[in-house]
Amino acid sequence: MTLDVVHSDTLRVAWNPPLRDGGSLVDKYLVEWFTSEFREEEQSVTVTNTLEEEVQIITTSASDALPEIQVVRTLGGGGGSAGVSEQQTINCDADGGYLRIVFDGEMTEVIPFDASAEELVTAFEDLSVVTEVAVNIIGTQSTLCGPDKSNVRVTFKDVANWYGDVPQMQTLTSTLEGTRFAEVTTTRPGNRDLRGEFVLSFNGDETEPIPDDASGSLFQSEL
Repeated sequence: MTLDVVHSDTLRVAWNPPLRDGGSLVDKYLVEWFTSEFREEEQSVTVTNTLEEEVQIITTSASDALPEIQVVRTLGGGGGSAGVSEQQTINCDADGGYLRIVFDGEMTEVIPFDASAEELVTAFEDLSVVTEVAVNIIGTQSTLCGPDKSNVRVTFKDVANWYGDVPQMQTLTSTLEGTRFAEVTTTRPGNRDLRGEFVLSFNGDETEPIPDDASGSLFQSEL
């Protein structure tokens, strides 16, 4: 089929005879004329599905239960033998001001940078947790701080709730002048033999007092 424009409102249409005429001659043709523009048809497809929750079953199995093992560790405390008192050393370099020392959560009053050994003993023993200390200043200096980094040795002879190994001191140096250096080291850790008794608690029950040197059979009988 061919189309030719004859006029603004006229088309010449020509076509070949149909290949199949159904056994009769074609004597008429029907021509339809559409004045509106052809538009492509759009169709939307909606798919729906019903979801079903999946259920999975987990099955676990285990062999015979193993007995629980607990370890009892005893730490020194409660009046052991004399042993070795801990010694800590303060090295301080400052030329003015004062500092504070923290021991076992308590803080001393202000201590002048040039405090003597006696003044240091007083500052420590004013703490509620310290009963007795000894202070020795080693070297050419005789004060807590100095230009040659003093060597102040503090021996803890009697400290509340601590036997042998004690907490390390901490220094607060922001109010010192000069270099403002103060360092604490443990030069001799404390050590005391364990003496006394202890009690174990389990599931709301307590044992009788157990000696620190209890044998395995005695420990088992108490449990």
